[in-house]
Amino acid sequence: VVAGRETIVIEAEPHDKYSLFGHAHFWIDKENWLIIKMLSELGDQRSEMVYQTFELEANLSDDLFTLELPEDVTIQDLNDVSSTTETTIDEAANELGQTFLYFPEENGIEIARVDLTEIHGVIDRNELSIEYMKGDIPYINLSVFPTPENLEELPDENLEEMVSVRGQKGTYIEFGTFRSLSWDESGLTYSVLLTDPNLTLDTLISWADRMDWIE
Repeated sequence: VVAGRETIVIEAEPHDKYSLFGHAHFWIDKENWLIIKMLSELGDQRSEMVYQTFELEANLSDDLFTLELPEDVTIQDLNDVSSTTETTIDEAANELGQTFLYFPEENGIEIARVDLTEIHGVIDRNELSIEYMKGDIPYINLSVFPTPENLEELPDENLEEMVSVRGQKGTYIEFGTFRSLSWDESGLTYSVLLTDPNLTLDTLISWADRMDWIE
């Protein structure tokens, strides 16, 4: 019983230890099939969500959802700020507006999806996102975008490690399960998220030396 409601509990176990989803429990309302409690554990991370009260016929007044904004606030549709469309690796250079480097498909690693995001506003650029899979498991995600001008960022010594990538200065960040490698080359910024926990930094840097130009 959760929040006075009878529930059915489902326990979910990952198929293997490298799953992106860990051990989970779901408490599901027997009458309406809504999840009113959820517990998930992945590595040393634990997350719990639970409803303290649950009312199906709650009386909600209209003013509950009224938002009073200051007079100088500008409302902007997020669809006008950025939009994402799926493209192909062959069309990506035209979409980005210039040639760029990408990881070749080899050793069972394949490109699963290529997205182009058009960003407007304070940041105005096109950004490519290339998702790689190894078998049925996400492997890496490569983002490519024009290097911002006059951007001076001081490395966070607590998080960032200075590394060499393709003869360029790069930064590697590892924070819990989050791992990222980035560097600038020929006017473009390359940012790689290491999704597969078995992929080491040394392996990725070695793979980067074999990157190909897409025309």
